[in-house]
Amino acid sequence: MTGRRWRSGVFSGFVAGLLLGFSLKVAQWLTGVGVYTLLLNIDFIPALPSFFSTESVQFLLHLLVSCVIGIIVSLFRFHFATLKAIWPYVFSLIASLTYFPLLALAKHTIITSQITAMILWFTAHLLYALLLHGCLWLCERNKTI
Repeated sequence: MTGRRWRSGVFSGFVAGLLLGFSLKVAQWLTGVGVYTLLLNIDFIPALPSFFSTESVQFLLHLLVSCVIGIIVSLFRFHFATLKAIWPYVFSLIASLTYFPLLALAKHTIITSQITAMILWFTAHLLYALLLHGCLWLCERNKTI
């Protein structure tokens, strides 16, 4: 039973993380505002090996964080079942608020248009919450994962 919650959390976090990354990459491509770069930015972490400077590794780290969020949300949905629909949105709001410290910690200027970037960032994280909620709901309903 618990294993299924972990698996559904990993699956849902992975799918929602893919959508978040893809939507921010497309938004950056269309607008020129560096929201995808901000999502993957880890240049503020000291003494990282050069291996971590590639986009693919940074995206895998993003997916790992998203899977952890998916697991946490899945467990919260079980332990606090009366509020199960709200947890994806709570954790997505927390994740979206990382916009401010990530921007402040970045070693180089990533965002030049604050309002546009915030709209794109928060909208993408709302989509993340919707997809995370939907995937977890489908996993619970169908018991497939």
